[in-house]
Amino acid sequence: MRPFEGLEPAAEVVGRDEVGKVLVTLHLEETKQQAKRLEQCLDRMGEGSSTLKDAGGKIIAMGQSISGIFAGDEVMKGSLASYTFEHMEIASYKMLIAAAGEIGDAGVQRACEENLREEEAMADWLESRLGTVTSEFLRRDERDADSAK
Repeated sequence: MRPFEGLEPAAEVVGRDEVGKVLVTLHLEETKQQAKRLEQCLDRMGEGSSTLKDAGGKIIAMGQSISGIFAGDEVMKGSLASYTFEHMEIASYKMLIAAAGEIGDAGVQRACEENLREEEAMADWLESRLGTVTSEFLRRDERDADSAK
């Protein structure tokens, strides 16, 4: 499992939105850099990166199962999964920052703070799109119902 696989639902959110596609692509690159920063921290501490991959896989699986419970359409599922996943990452980084502060590891703290800023920016963008995605879904659903008559 690659740590950046959780971004796949974000592609569903943006649909034909060119700006959104660019942002998701950029965030995918940010996420790859985040994984590298975390791997460097783990290597410095003598831990393997398999711990990171295992945790990432569990978070992704949980986000996907949550999205399946609440939404019936792929775009809606993608929106929910992406938004949920970003906030799980934000919470994880905040906890890692606190833990690094407790043990006095400024390197881990800085890496996680940088990752946190990137995740918060993506979460803010996704949040700004929730209303639009929902409205577009409802209009499309209404058009489909009208054309079926």
